Amino acid sequence: MTHFTDLNRTKCYNRFRENLTIFVDNCDTIVLNCTCFSEDKSAWSGPSGLQVMVNDTTLTGYANGLEINPNLPITNVVIYGNYTIGMCHLKISNFSTANNGIYECSYIHSDILHIQRFNVFSKKPPTNLKIVKTSGNNIIYGKEGVRIELKCTVKNGIPAATLIWSKEDLTVSNGSSDTLLYQFTPTRFDHMQNITCYINSDLLTSPLSETIKLDIQYRPHLTIIRSRYGSIIEGESVKLCCFSNSNPLVQYLAWYQNNYEVFSWKQSPKSEGLNKDLCLPIYTVYRNHTGNYTCFAENSIAKSNSIIAINVLYPPDVKVTYTISEQSIILHCIPNGNPENYIFYDWQHKSEFNEHIRYIHGTPEGQLIIQTHQSRKTNEVDGIYVCNVSNGVSNRKGQFNQEGQTLIKSHASPVFVSENKPIQVGTFGSGVEIKVTIYDKLYNSTVFIRNNGTTLEVKPTIENITTHDTLYGVNVRVTGIQYIFQLYLTSTNNFTNYTVEACNDVGCNYFYVKVISPDFNNKPQKYCNSGWKIMGILFGGILIISICLNIYCLLKRKSLSRMVPEIPHEMQYDEIGNINDNQASILALSNSVHQAVTSVDGPYVEEADSHLTPLEHNDSSDNSVQSLSTSLLCWDGYEHPYQSIDPADIEIHPYRTIGSYLYQNTTIFPRRRSSRNPNPFIPNEEKRVPWLVIYKKTCVNAWT
Repeated sequence: MTHFTDLNRTKCYNRFRENLTIFVDNCDTIVLNCTCFSEDKSAWSGPSGLQVMVNDTTLTGYANGLEINPNLPITNVVIYGNYTIGMCHLKISNFSTANNGIYECSYIHSDILHIQRFNVFSKKPPTNLKIVKTSGNNIIYGKEGVRIELKCTVKNGIPAATLIWSKEDLTVSNGSSDTLLYQFTPTRFDHMQNITCYINSDLLTSPLSETIKLDIQYRPHLTIIRSRYGSIIEGESVKLCCFSNSNPLVQYLAWYQNNYEVFSWKQSPKSEGLNKDLCLPIYTVYRNHTGNYTCFAENSIAKSNSIIAINVLYPPDVKVTYTISEQSIILHCIPNGNPENYIFYDWQHKSEFNEHIRYIHGTPEGQLIIQTHQSRKTNEVDGIYVCNVSNGVSNRKGQFNQEGQTLIKSHASPVFVSENKPIQVGTFGSGVEIKVTIYDKLYNSTVFIRNNGTTLEVKPTIENITTHDTLYGVNVRVTGIQYIFQLYLTSTNNFTNYTVEACNDVGCNYFYVKVISPDFNNKPQKYCNSGWKIMGILFGGILIISICLNIYCLLKRKSLSRMVPEIPHEMQYDEIGNINDNQASILALSNSVHQAVTSVDGPYVEEADSHLTPLEHNDSSDNSVQSLSTSLLCWDGYEHPYQSIDPADIEIHPYRTIGSYLYQNTTIFPRRRSSRNPNPFIPNEEKRVPWLVIYKKTCVNAWT
């Protein structure tokens, strides 16, 4: 591998191995590196520069180690280096062709002889490129189907360049020798084509190439063109033209129909040297023009012919038949035309008013199978079915697809069309016309209306109309029979659901109609009555709840009244005398009152205090005791908890008597002591103290 280092036009090649080839530009400097350790164990040798080197025996000694041969005839060679680093360099300055040859470095290391050879040559561009066996005008002659060999030569340079054959800017052959061959079999497409031979070299300042032209002889090539593209239909006109392309030119052209010549042309001495075309006009095409038309042509090389078939075509006539079973309907499309290779397109399903419903994919043989049990409504399969077929021939209107159709009418129970309204409006006190429309091709339906399972004795008005129905998601027109039932809405019960039933010889179908009021303000009376009923129910419920609460309160009070402990008759009362305005009398009782009141739990004492009112002026102290007793009887134990009463805060007022005299001027003591207190409000005491002192009136007796 060569490494070029540009240092004052000096090129150094480091660590070159055996048989390394180097190409050097003229006047360049090159340095070859070799290993050397002493004068007697290394040497350089190379070409003498006086004669052309034939083999290795012509090598001349250049140096032993760093000591150059004083008799060396070449003056542009220098040996330099350093034994210490073990390198001896051979430098060639101003390189020329006299320096071309083999340079050899040999040295001994570890008793082994090492030899490195450098093949050094000056660069030289290629010259003298040419194509062999060409005419004076650079034309190569050939014949279609006969092999041709092209030869290109060059005086190659150093290093050898690549020689290339190209045709239409595409490389067809290449090589690095002085001669390059290209062999091929020409066709008529090679006629008048250019082929170029050129060489690639970096040493060339301008391209080196040569181009030739091919002259290829070939038989007539014929092309037939018709004035009318596509098939020929009876009644039309057509022109058949035959165009010839040949080298040399044709001498004879003719048209043949079914092996009989109908038109021809021959070359005359005055004919121009051009390719010829020959046209055969047919102004009116009939069925007997069907056949093969052949164009014949001839030149000095060979004869040629080309055939075209003429067939008078006509579009098919289409007929549709069908068979009906319980589960399906099978339709058959039967075309008749020329040619008989038919293409069947999707069937078209249309309403009886010729409105499109859907397209249906049939079989390639023109058959359509409809599964009737898969239809949502029995009348969905009814209508016109159109078969669309083509044999590639257009009719006089230019239409390629031809149609045939048939009408299908189902033998099924009546069908309520989608135009029927399930909600119809009527006015209270007036009437409503319930209108329903059925589809029935049997025309023998019986229709009646029911309410809550009862058939209404209403004779409908019947009318044949054109209505709309939804078939396979498409709204189309259909023939229908409309029934009108006149009902009178004299009661709120008339605003309800009705069932319309339609039956024929096959079966029955049902339709449900709801009659409603036209608007909110004119609602039927039943909605008002319902409002009053709801209000009455609410009021009655509230009344019942109120009665129950009062009964509960009454029972609660009675149960509380029974909680008072029984006291022996002799211990029921402890006369405390009349209460007067004497402050001292009140204070005398304060200790007993305080003990009795504080023995009661806090919340209930607070409730009792909430019933206390200012004492009214009354001369009778007996009456005040009676009022206090009555006040205690009003306590229910829950809603009026007691609070502590300080006897010092009692104001002395006169009392007046109201209500019962059951406990006036009374102090109540417990009947006996026990470990279990009969009343949770009375704690156990060691000595008998009063638990109730009646001294203040709070309310009127609830039972008076």
